Amino acid sequence: MMDGNNNDTLMSRKVLQAENISAEFTTRAGTSRVLNGMSFACHRDEMVGLVGESGSGKTVLAGVLVNNIRRPGRIVDGAVIYKSKNLLEMGEDDLLSIRGREIGMIVAKSFTALNPLVRVGDQIANIYQSHFNVTKKEAEEAALEAIKATGINDPVVRFRAYPHELSGGMAKRIIIAAALVTEPTFVIADEPTSGLDVTIQAQVLDSMMELISEKKTSGTLLMTRDLGIIAQYCTQVIVTYAGQVLEDTSVERFFQGPVHPYCKLLLASSRLNQSVAHEYAQMGPPPDKFNLPRGCLFRERCLAKVGICGNEPPPLLQVDQGHYVRCWMKDELI
Repeated sequence: MMDGNNNDTLMSRKVLQAENISAEFTTRAGTSRVLNGMSFACHRDEMVGLVGESGSGKTVLAGVLVNNIRRPGRIVDGAVIYKSKNLLEMGEDDLLSIRGREIGMIVAKSFTALNPLVRVGDQIANIYQSHFNVTKKEAEEAALEAIKATGINDPVVRFRAYPHELSGGMAKRIIIAAALVTEPTFVIADEPTSGLDVTIQAQVLDSMMELISEKKTSGTLLMTRDLGIIAQYCTQVIVTYAGQVLEDTSVERFFQGPVHPYCKLLLASSRLNQSVAHEYAQMGPPPDKFNLPRGCLFRERCLAKVGICGNEPPPLLQVDQGHYVRCWMKDELI
């Protein structure tokens, strides 16, 4: 278990902390609870990987972390602590000085994030000029340098291009340049390589990691569905399911063997264990967000469930230093 001195050290290294975040969307079909008490911390000089299957709430969480959730979404509960302030209690004017300037966002859908009617270089320059008191020429120079730093081919040509003239890999690099041009303190990367082939994925991720390192960004949260990316680039892994954190530990400890039943299946499936992958596929879909079950949200698909799992939601408990698991059977599964 963690002693007092280690706990104080970790507390002092926290860059951003999410506390019990819950969010929902109300539509004609009813109310969908997308986030259900998400809690975790990102520490200085660490790349945190947050992994979850499609629909686990990653993209919604990315927006909530900067207090930017689209209607009909609503933040129900929680806090996001950054520099001792709760971003969920801040006004829009104060948030504008943090979003993009101190917290950079690399979004999943590059083309939808770019204005199709404006040259990409001008879009990056506008971001830079909105946060710094500089001339248009100075902003354009900063934008061009940011584009060059991503390793993109013919950066001057790309600077003058419209989004539809870019390939998927180029568009990703432009989004990375836009997110890092202000040299933010913290970066949130939501599926930064989705839709790219494996070779381009590696190039884009290597470029992103090199830039983050050069700009001395204090911390990074990388959201993905790919455990291979987590293994190669991250130091900490957070596994989410139905809008909850199920396991939070070091990457080394996770790949030695996770504790939560879902995480065990997830890792085995990623390692192409066919019998486990088949077993996982037979368990059915995740819980209905419009009608969440009582107790553990993974209970209906879990092979280790016991009586209490259907009555009481398990808390996220520490099982070892820096290792947290949400499961009533955690002690038996270690």
